[in-house]
Amino acid sequence: MILWTWTGSSAQLSEYIQDVEGAIRDIREAYGELLNCFEQFIQRDIVIADVPFADYKALLQERYARLSQPMLMPAQRVFWQRLNSTTTDRGDGPRDAWLSALAQAILGKALDQSRDDDERLPHDCFRRMLSELDSLTNLSVGDVDPDRELAYGVEINSFGGKVQKKLIRVPKTREAELRAVADTITKQVLASTQDNESGKIVLAMALNELMSDTDTDTVTP
Repeated sequence: MILWTWTGSSAQLSEYIQDVEGAIRDIREAYGELLNCFEQFIQRDIVIADVPFADYKALLQERYARLSQPMLMPAQRVFWQRLNSTTTDRGDGPRDAWLSALAQAILGKALDQSRDDDERLPHDCFRRMLSELDSLTNLSVGDVDPDRELAYGVEINSFGGKVQKKLIRVPKTREAELRAVADTITKQVLASTQDNESGKIVLAMALNELMSDTDTDTVTP
């Protein structure tokens, strides 16, 4: 046991205690802001609706209700289990506990252990995980609201290579922005190739590379 004796005045001790309490309060507030930011990202870019915790949790659970569980990799299974968990309130509220559990599943560490420059990392990892689960889910036309989302089912079969299949979903609000990018890329490809078939090969090669890279298979806001 280490015994520590304060040698300063009572006024200095009081000031020291206030400084420590203030630092603890700042840490708690910063953690709360991380959770709020994570929640706002889910509302804005994933469920695309400003709805309360219970509603967006139910929407996400319903989105993967028909997920083929035997096809899940270990990390995907952990995430899916936490997504569908009955939240245990550990004092911070069911919302905080649920969001923290999801963040830890995708980051491999607690959210409050993230550095300042990791602020976007939970968003990117969350979007990437949902993209992986979407690709394992048998969706029908009725599962995607065309007024709220753009959704493309993409399958690339490079002969001699593996078949890659992805379901890509982004908010409808980004349609004009992404359409402008697509138009620019298409014009550049057509200007650089001799014919449409060559242009298609170039785009297919680029898409195959993007789909092979787990860090870039989703659209970042």
